[in-house]
Amino acid sequence: MALFFFMGGRVGAANFVYEKKGRDPFRPLITDDGKLVQGFDGISLEDIYLEGIIWDPQGDSIAMINGMILRRGDRIGDFEIIKIEKDRITLKSGNEQRLLKLDKNF
Repeated sequence: MALFFFMGGRVGAANFVYEKKGRDPFRPLITDDGKLVQGFDGISLEDIYLEGIIWDPQGDSIAMINGMILRRGDRIGDFEIIKIEKDRITLKSGNEQRLLKLDKNF
C-alpha cells in the first residue's frame, strides 16, 4: 500500500507495510446481515485479552474480550466461554480448559 502526502506543494509517496499481529483491524466485526461476528479464525489464546467483566451472581454475567461483549456459551475463535466469574473466565477448546484472569492493572 502506498500513502501519498503533500509537502510544500509537492506530492510524495511513502510505502506502508502492515505487520499482522492478531486480528486484522480492517476486517469487519459485523456480518452483511447485521450480526456480530462471534469469533475469528486462527485466533490463539495469546491473542485473547480479557478487558473487563460485569459479574452477575444470578448468572447473566458478561465479559469484554478483544473489544467484544460476550456471554457464557459465546465463542471467540476455537474457544467457548463456559464460565464467567468476578475476576476470571474459563475457556474451553476441545477437551482443554483454560483460565483467563482479569488484569488488575488495566
